[in-house]
Amino acid sequence: RFSSKASMETKTVFVLRFECVSTGKTFDLTYQRLNNISEEIQNHFAKLTDSDGPGRESPSMIGSVVYRNVPKFALQGGSEDRDGQIERTRARGTCIKTEDLGDISEKGMLCFLVREGKICDEFFIGFAPLPHLKGKQVVFARLIEGESNMNELESLGSPSGETTERIKLSIVTYQ
Repeated sequence: RFSSKASMETKTVFVLRFECVSTGKTFDLTYQRLNNISEEIQNHFAKLTDSDGPGRESPSMIGSVVYRNVPKFALQGGSEDRDGQIERTRARGTCIKTEDLGDISEKGMLCFLVREGKICDEFFIGFAPLPHLKGKQVVFARLIEGESNMNELESLGSPSGETTERIKLSIVTYQ
């Protein structure tokens, strides 16, 4: 994990490690941050992945649960798990600009949800290109390694979005 803005500016490759709570099996997805990401969005991601940074206003993504997993569509997470109850976050993040919104043009792209003109603490991973969502999400990074792990995560979903296994984001590391 990193805990400074300077690290975020130099570290563009990172790994999201998801963990199946019941089995302990892990799924690593390696991402490359996109070049056109604004400083505000980079700082938002830095706050979310800094589990013990001082002055953190938003809850950390670390330990958050996957609350929706729809095969051939997307995995959504970032909500807090409070004694087994999923608490979805309100729009309390960074205000976004139109240029921060992107196109989910590839399988595996990491995005942030947008509500009320603000980036949320919730993340979104597309299991397919999703051109109908163009301009509605902040597209943050491209999957560069771990497609087989992503396919396995996708298989833990259902058409209704219910996950067949409880999945948490256990750690974010930078390379």
